[in-house]
Amino acid sequence: MTAVTTLGLAAVSGWFASERWIFSKYRGRKWLMDILLERIERTWDLPGFSHARKAWQKTSLSLRGCARLLGRWRSWIMCNDWESSLSDDGKDLEAGGLPWVAGAGEKAETSDTGRTRRKQALLSAMKTIHLQSTIIAPFITPGKKRVETTGADPGDIDSGKLVAEPVRAERSRLSLMKRKLGVLELTGDFEAHQALVRDAQFSEDGKFLITSSWDGTSIIWQTHPEHNLLSMYRVLVHPKSYVGQTVWSPDSTMLLTKHVRSVKLWTQHGVCHKTIDRQTNIRRVAWLPDGKAFLSVEENTVFRLDLLGKELDSYDFGMTTLHDAAVTTDGSRVWAVGVLSESPSKLHPSKSPVEKRLIVYNMQTKCIEYQIPILDDVRHVSISRKARLGRNGLLALISYEIQPPQLWKLYRVSDERNASASITRVRLLHTYLPRQTGVEFAGPGYFGGKDDELVLCASKGRDIHVWDRESGIYLRHIPAAGRSSDLMCMTWNPASENPFMFATGSHDGAVQLWSLSPTREVQEPSVMADG
Repeated sequence: MTAVTTLGLAAVSGWFASERWIFSKYRGRKWLMDILLERIERTWDLPGFSHARKAWQKTSLSLRGCARLLGRWRSWIMCNDWESSLSDDGKDLEAGGLPWVAGAGEKAETSDTGRTRRKQALLSAMKTIHLQSTIIAPFITPGKKRVETTGADPGDIDSGKLVAEPVRAERSRLSLMKRKLGVLELTGDFEAHQALVRDAQFSEDGKFLITSSWDGTSIIWQTHPEHNLLSMYRVLVHPKSYVGQTVWSPDSTMLLTKHVRSVKLWTQHGVCHKTIDRQTNIRRVAWLPDGKAFLSVEENTVFRLDLLGKELDSYDFGMTTLHDAAVTTDGSRVWAVGVLSESPSKLHPSKSPVEKRLIVYNMQTKCIEYQIPILDDVRHVSISRKARLGRNGLLALISYEIQPPQLWKLYRVSDERNASASITRVRLLHTYLPRQTGVEFAGPGYFGGKDDELVLCASKGRDIHVWDRESGIYLRHIPAAGRSSDLMCMTWNPASENPFMFATGSHDGAVQLWSLSPTREVQEPSVMADG
């Protein structure tokens, strides 16, 4: 007994040690079971094992064929015996007579009563079918054999065609997407700022583009998608602090600029409407879908503020220090990313890295509905406002420090504790991998194209990578030709008139425009200061 216990303990210890070694070697990308399965597959591929496996497969096929033949032969013999046993009893059926059925007052036969009754019932059924076919047959006109359909035209029924139609449509869509991306070219390169461009964003209607730099200025560009025309419209001056983020309102009439400890509200014409001061550092800001309030992400708390700076509500995320947050399209939940700064007992990690988390927070119940620990350094999250996965599905793009972006699905399920309520769950759909190996990404990923059908992300090599959002297929690699500085930000024009236009901001302060045709010269802007 002691030997068995010792052997089991040694096996478990060896398994855990192997798991630890595999985790360190592959950096969490593979587990011990994956390695064992790979080794088994390689072993089966060896010459001796492969020949033995092929021989066993051939033997199995032969045995199955013999079994099928024996089954058919047995069925044929049983049918012949049954027909021969019915031949004598069926003479009255051929002569037009009816089988005898015992009356209620008569005594049944004592020998083979059950078998006789079964034969009589079968003969009666055969006679009924024979009579019905004799009566109905003259009224049936010959025609084509009926084919079971699924709502389609019988003349078009072709299983191969039905299966191939969705595949053909998907290939056509991807081919058209590649052709459109192939004609994108650099149509404008503007030395707009004196320092790195920290953020850039097109307005929802596609008429304006704003770029913010660490030189203390933000530039509002006016776009004309029908002519691919770009011109400077206003310059916003921030003499006291630089801008870390710029966000257009859902109706494109207002603009938020995030500073270290303040948020400024601007009109689309460059007039400063309100300056909202905060007591702590602001990580990110996000508009609510109605455009009447916004969220301010500050350390481990998200504050809900109106356009005058009044605190409407606050949402505590416990021990998690937030990096970014986005609001769902219905305004009921916050999708946040951050790190666990300390444990509930106030303990801090000494050697191990901090735990990163993806969190879904319900603003109505003020509680965390769902959270997932992850390995990579998560930085940004954005929710698609155009793409939908049914009535209860949303898409979120998660970006990391140097890893490729990932697409996650947010969906609702019924709450087991309350049948009338629903809770949110998340599931990973795609990890957008480049064709080259060893690519390190810089900055967040972005949705692009019509209905957010594309995903874009820049690498540290100054290249731009483009994927199809739905399938995860790599569509285009835009090389770093003409760029002498690293890309800091990127934004796609969501206007439906010209869905293939995007802008980038560089470390040297340049703003570049990519579109389908050349743009016109940049007009000199008028200068506006803080109000």
